[in-house]
Amino acid sequence: MANHKANKFNLLVNDIIDAFLPFIVKKPEQGLNYFMFKLASYMLPLVNIELLVYNKEEKVAMSWREKSKDVPIAGWHLPGGIFRIGETLEERVKKTAEKELGVNIDSWRIIAITETILPIRISRRHFISFLIECDFIENDSSLNSEIRFFKEAPDNIIINHKRYVSIISKGRKGNQEVRFIGNDSRLTNIYKK
Repeated sequence: MANHKANKFNLLVNDIIDAFLPFIVKKPEQGLNYFMFKLASYMLPLVNIELLVYNKEEKVAMSWREKSKDVPIAGWHLPGGIFRIGETLEERVKKTAEKELGVNIDSWRIIAITETILPIRISRRHFISFLIECDFIENDSSLNSEIRFFKEAPDNIIINHKRYVSIISKGRKGNQEVRFIGNDSRLTNIYKK
């Protein structure tokens, strides 16, 4: 009997939360406000993409990231973005390419799935990431001026992307199978400091 009452109470609480959430988070598909994002990312894994964008010379696009709480050492990184609610993989790929690089994507495919779990209690500490290989439309003149193209991974690639060095070095022809790359111990060591 007590179990039945607890279940009814839980259903009622769920209904109340579902009724009020649209007033608290107006348009979650456009992203969360800073507080809600930090709260959600502290409690739940985030799903994101990282783009391995090639130009016609088979070089990979990267941009510079300054040191921050999420990036303990500044360096070059692959453009990426976190999924919004209701967003498809293709939509996230296109939006990230447009926002981070200023280009339109022609074709794309998943080449790796990675997992990052940081040992410290900060938000953005657990990610499931899709590494996406793609081409941009070459006549696209809106390429972000801060982007640089690399044939090999630079020595000062951010620690979070060191796991991709061999993938970048192999180039497009060396990345035929989708692979899973687990948590990187270098991240555990650097974030403990």
